[in-house]
Amino acid sequence: MRIKINLLLMFMILFSGSVFSQKDTVLSFTLPRLSILQNENRAKVIYEFENEYNSFILADSSLTADKNKYNYSVNIKDIKGITVKRSNSSIPITMGITFAVGFLAGAALAGLDFGGGRNVSAGERILSGFIGGAVFSLIGGSIAFLLSHDNSYELNEKDYSSKRKRLIEILKNARK
Repeated sequence: MRIKINLLLMFMILFSGSVFSQKDTVLSFTLPRLSILQNENRAKVIYEFENEYNSFILADSSLTADKNKYNYSVNIKDIKGITVKRSNSSIPITMGITFAVGFLAGAALAGLDFGGGRNVSAGERILSGFIGGAVFSLIGGSIAFLLSHDNSYELNEKDYSSKRKRLIEILKNARK
């Protein structure tokens, strides 16, 4: 009899705890810098989240930012738009790499002469390398700049379920 009571007590201790409804779905997202446009007291307000990594929790009816960093929670029906800000930190790296490639290409191609042999000095090769590097660097930096644009999304859906689905889709695409 005593063994049954001990087993019952162990079972109750092991399996007792909070019971959550299966209908509640809570999703967690780590997002880059972003801003949220929302209705607040009949006015449109923009909240900026400037950290490189921002944690958000999407519950059934609200979006909540990391409580350790921000004091922010908004009802999904009040969100009017989200802008995900992409980092421009890849531009200098891209320009440096493309400059190196352009320098090597310019220095290697400096001695090409389609009419015959011509001796090219080291100074001419270095100058051709710098010219090639500058051209490649400008092209690479321009491409990196064009790829680092912000993505803006409007949430004009009227009903709650379609707005929540659209918000989940936006946040999944914006994950870091």
